[in-house]
Amino acid sequence: MTLSRKASNDSVSSMGTTHSSISMRSNGTSMTSRSERYAVRAPEFNPAALPPLPPKRTKEEVQAHEQKYNAIRPGGSTSSSLSSVFRKSSAPNLPTRPQLPGRPTLPSRTSVRQEQATPIREEAQSEPPARRVQAPPPPKRSALTMGFGNPSQPKQEPANSALAIGGVPPPIPTSSRPDLAALQASKPISNGTSAPSLQGSGAGSCLHCRDFSAPDNHAARFPRESIPSTDIGWLAHQLTSPFPSKTDKARVIFAWLHHNVAYDVVAFFNNRVKPSTPQSTLSSGLAVCEGYAALFAALGIKAGLEVIVVSGGCKGYGHSQLQPGQPLPPFESSHAWNACCIDGGEWKLIDPCWGAGSVSGAGQPFSKHFSPHHFTESNDDFGRSHFPSDNSKQFRNDGRIQTWEEFSRGSKSGTEAKIFSGFVNEEGLSEGSFQPTANPIVRSQQGPTTRFMFQKICPHWDPVRNGRGQYYIYMLNLEALDGTDRNGIPFQQNDGVWWCDVPTADLGRPGQKVQIYTVTKFDDRDGRGLTLQEYEQRKNMVGQSFGGVALWEIA
Repeated sequence: MTLSRKASNDSVSSMGTTHSSISMRSNGTSMTSRSERYAVRAPEFNPAALPPLPPKRTKEEVQAHEQKYNAIRPGGSTSSSLSSVFRKSSAPNLPTRPQLPGRPTLPSRTSVRQEQATPIREEAQSEPPARRVQAPPPPKRSALTMGFGNPSQPKQEPANSALAIGGVPPPIPTSSRPDLAALQASKPISNGTSAPSLQGSGAGSCLHCRDFSAPDNHAARFPRESIPSTDIGWLAHQLTSPFPSKTDKARVIFAWLHHNVAYDVVAFFNNRVKPSTPQSTLSSGLAVCEGYAALFAALGIKAGLEVIVVSGGCKGYGHSQLQPGQPLPPFESSHAWNACCIDGGEWKLIDPCWGAGSVSGAGQPFSKHFSPHHFTESNDDFGRSHFPSDNSKQFRNDGRIQTWEEFSRGSKSGTEAKIFSGFVNEEGLSEGSFQPTANPIVRSQQGPTTRFMFQKICPHWDPVRNGRGQYYIYMLNLEALDGTDRNGIPFQQNDGVWWCDVPTADLGRPGQKVQIYTVTKFDDRDGRGLTLQEYEQRKNMVGQSFGGVALWEIA
């Protein structure tokens, strides 16, 4: 607010006082005379009343004081600034500072440790206590040097243990041991599935005889055409969440691809294969090898697995065995499969495309049949039919790197015999165990007799628990003996090994064949469990059905 001075004698009050800021007189008395009446006046200054100053020091007195200071000051000399201060100062003489005893030197750390380790002498106890010096802390030690996993560190037993007292360790309390089966049964099961079986998952088990019925059955519950979401993450969670095992997670994805993705034979045989994505494969249900591998990797990664896609050459459809003397073919990457990190940190090679079925030829539909051995076979066996572009992706169990020439000239299954599907891997038999390994069989390279032999996939395989049921009986048919009673020679079997010895002369001439077959039906009943005695007694009286196992030619 702005105030303007008025021409009249009106008084305007200020914001801080009630006195008029214009009128300076009241009742005939001025403001100045009132303040002088109540003012307190200081006494007048009189220099003569001041006390006398102390006399100034002479030059001799200053030098004498400096000598006294030098006597007690370490170093023994004074600076020019100190002398000037004493010359200008007129203070009275200060009393002489008494000389203090020198500070005792501290003992070294080594001597302190030694003093702490030795007892105190009697004469030392009578001396005045010196300044206490704290010993430095001991250096930090690694936990590994204190007995935690250090094999060179002796194990320290507690003083009150039974081992320290009687030399015998205390008994292990078994009453508090947890019941693994009860804990497994108490786990919550999602989606109404049963708990994964522990069969074959313990020490000494292998993938061949592991019970995969839980993940295989669970995979069949999610047909692609009726799943409520096409989101890959949702599908991966639904498939794998009931299974804590990485191996079971990979298996359920492997089995789901068999049920829900078919090989695109039309695009393959008409050279119309187009690049695909995991989402397009999930939507169409059609793929070639790279589509299977890409969708397997996408589902596995969404489920928390470590999965990669591997590309390279293979011995698949249209492959023919390289004959001796033939030139080595150039490397060609024509197939794709997966490598997945399963239980125990093992990188396992898996082919979901070959596991889903097989291709018969142009114009033939895709044969969808489950081939689980493309999931369970060892990486070394897998490497007989798959050769990666990157050698570091071989993941061989023996640790070595296979060359392209070794792969090309080697047999696809470990034997050159022609192996038929349906009665080998499915029955728990090892393809690579079939002998003779050479095909054709050269009679001149054989002895008086030729042994045909094969064995089961692993020593602890049980045909009832792990397979389809009791074994069939296996027979050897020689084309050279057709129409004679000597043909149809049964194999002997003991501890998972089958063998049959025949005279080399009975193998026949070049071009004739030798075949292993099995009796699938006998007298209109299933041939499983049929004994050799029953077969020999009635083989010429009842009807029989057979299945091919392996085939050789004679050279």
